[in-house]
Amino acid sequence: MPTSPGPCLALLKFVAPDGQVSKRRDRLVSAGTGPYTRKTFNASVTNHTGRRVFRLDNIGDGEIIIVGSRLSESERDELREIIKAKEGEPLLVYSQEMFIAFILSGRCPFEEGRADEFADGHATLEWLKSEWVEWPEGYSPPGEVPLIKGPWPQIGLLKACGYSTDLTKEERRSVLSHVYSTPLSKLPSVDSPEYMKGWGAHSSGTRLQKIANSVHAFAALRHKQDVAGGLRKVSKPVAAWTADLDWMREHLYVGLHKFDWPRAIVAPDSKRSY
Repeated sequence: MPTSPGPCLALLKFVAPDGQVSKRRDRLVSAGTGPYTRKTFNASVTNHTGRRVFRLDNIGDGEIIIVGSRLSESERDELREIIKAKEGEPLLVYSQEMFIAFILSGRCPFEEGRADEFADGHATLEWLKSEWVEWPEGYSPPGEVPLIKGPWPQIGLLKACGYSTDLTKEERRSVLSHVYSTPLSKLPSVDSPEYMKGWGAHSSGTRLQKIANSVHAFAALRHKQDVAGGLRKVSKPVAAWTADLDWMREHLYVGLHKFDWPRAIVAPDSKRSY
């Protein structure tokens, strides 16, 4: 097991000389060892990004956890509690290798639908998949991975195009189809060029995945709020978003694209029209 910071430091220095990662306000936490010791990995990230890396028990409002291939039982217990507490909130779990690959290449394994490839032979990620059915998607949409792209805009592309649960199902799906099939140059310009670029080409897997993960996030966050507020039934917005996800899967995804479809927050109600 590597104990010298040399290799890890070299990778981070190569890719982050301008401090782009250090601009991100979200808290990073790490746990476990492998391939690097936690101390070595944390020092590498801090020394070359200016970002302090915290322990699991100090995650606070953090959205990103980086794990080694070996976790102690106490760390596994802590991670279980964090996942449970953050249900419906932004949360991504990287392995050390995934995180370094992201920084090195600028390509996020979650965004490209390749996170699952890192799990083969990685004890912690394999355990995580058995414990947390949402991984590798996590609670944060892959297309909105925050390290480089920054906070979500106040008005996203779907909203700018008129998508709302106040519309009829026909109107909502017309908007979704429009966003999916229309070139970026003909859609409203939202937030920043980097944000818009993340939506990919029209009618592509990247575009559909971005739409689906955004709608999935709307449903997850609202459902968490509903449950916290004591609502025992599925609210109309959550039901509408869930029904739209089911519709997109059937009409735009099956047989056309191969990325992992977001898992349902609640089961679609076939007896009602949303």
